[in-house]
Amino acid sequence: MKKVEQIDSDNNVIIDYDEKISAPDIKKILSKHFNVINDRNPFICFSKNNKKFFLCVKQITYLGNPHNIFKKRIQIPKEWKSFLIKKNTFLIGVYKYKSNIIFVFFDTKKYLKNNLNNSSAHVHTIDLRKAVEHGFFEKIDSRGNKIVAIKEEGIIEFIDNFFSDKKISLPKEIILFDKFSNSIDRHWNGIKCYSEMFNFNYKNAGQAEWPGFYLEFSFENFLNKNPNFKNVCLFVKNKKYGELDFDLNFSNNYLGDLKAHSNKTCSISGNDKMSFLRALNKYGKFWYIVFYHETKKDSDFKNEVTIFWNKVMNKKDLLSYKKRMKHTVILKNMKILEINKGNLKYISDLNQGKNSDGNLRSVKIQIKNNVVNNFLIFNKNLN
Repeated sequence: MKKVEQIDSDNNVIIDYDEKISAPDIKKILSKHFNVINDRNPFICFSKNNKKFFLCVKQITYLGNPHNIFKKRIQIPKEWKSFLIKKNTFLIGVYKYKSNIIFVFFDTKKYLKNNLNNSSAHVHTIDLRKAVEHGFFEKIDSRGNKIVAIKEEGIIEFIDNFFSDKKISLPKEIILFDKFSNSIDRHWNGIKCYSEMFNFNYKNAGQAEWPGFYLEFSFENFLNKNPNFKNVCLFVKNKKYGELDFDLNFSNNYLGDLKAHSNKTCSISGNDKMSFLRALNKYGKFWYIVFYHETKKDSDFKNEVTIFWNKVMNKKDLLSYKKRMKHTVILKNMKILEINKGNLKYISDLNQGKNSDGNLRSVKIQIKNNVVNNFLIFNKNLN
């Protein structure tokens, strides 16, 4: 066996072996909350309101070598397929470390499409930690798998909510960005975006890399039109000397940044490493709100955005920056990533080379795509 990441009841990440849970142990855990009338999978259960349902249950354990130690799973035997198609049947994993017990519900529709020849349903350290933090945690991961992680004491409420069609409410910070993403166009044209920013005299309207600045511009306008959300998050546009230089302030509880990110790149570029670490050490966590997009090069459209931009900026060379100018951005996905002291070790350094004077540029952080699910707390398709 290998020591991997475990989560204790105080939400600390501990490196230790997986505990073994037997079928009688699982029944004993379930029986604390429901009337369980049989001894093996699928467990036939009745809720406190006498609602009958079925639980296909496996223990959550490490995914195995050579995977990162934050990756966990349940294994789904192929004979379960006939059970999972039945009404009121749940596919769940039980995580146990010491006194900490967490239930994870997996979307059965996703796995019914598989052959279920010992398929795996995945969960990550951050999912379990968010369940401990909030009691309930729901997300769709980067592969489109939906999970709900619940602290043990919340399972009765979850089952009751299922039978009453009551949905889990999202945290107010996530509701904010969910609504913001609904308010903006999916297709951004460079000339139109530049024109809009210049008409508003936006201070960063003249930047060559316009998508990221247009994202900030749009979010600032959204907050001005919906001022009630300013109690949740402020867009910080006038940073004072010596202050932490980040876009988002979540009620002075933690900071964050907006990112426009191309689908073609293999990692998400973050902020200056030293500034980021200052923010993380002060607040304990940091959020990146990342809008993934496809990009069309302006060079494929007769450099029309490049020429427009250079004219507005009063430049003599109307083709300045033509090789890198973007013509169109098409939003595809929004992800909210949380970096905390539990997953900090999975970020990487991004060395930026040297300045024109020969001095080294400051190191930035980056999150590589192969570890992004252990930072992901919200995932939304924008197609």
